[in-house]
Amino acid sequence: MRASLPYRLCIDQGMLMDLRQLEAFAAVMSAGSVTAAGKMLGRSQPSVTRAIQELEQELGFALFERSGPKVTPTHKAFMMYGEVESALLGVRN
Repeated sequence: MRASLPYRLCIDQGMLMDLRQLEAFAAVMSAGSVTAAGKMLGRSQPSVTRAIQELEQELGFALFERSGPKVTPTHKAFMMYGEVESALLGVRN
């Protein structure tokens, strides 16, 4: 069962992050593109992009390097990915 918005999850250093942001981040990491992540989640590409941008703003650092339509995860994104996946698994179960 998925938690409904505006459920927020506390991850590291007391920061609160919206589940839709974390789901978008995990989907982009898994799918390799924002467009594919949107299809996985049943959301539009602009919605996924907005969620990633909001998450980056809350975190204070970039999660992806952008080059046109291509996104490449940063080192910090790789470090954060496992934690986010674990947290999302915990929420889903």
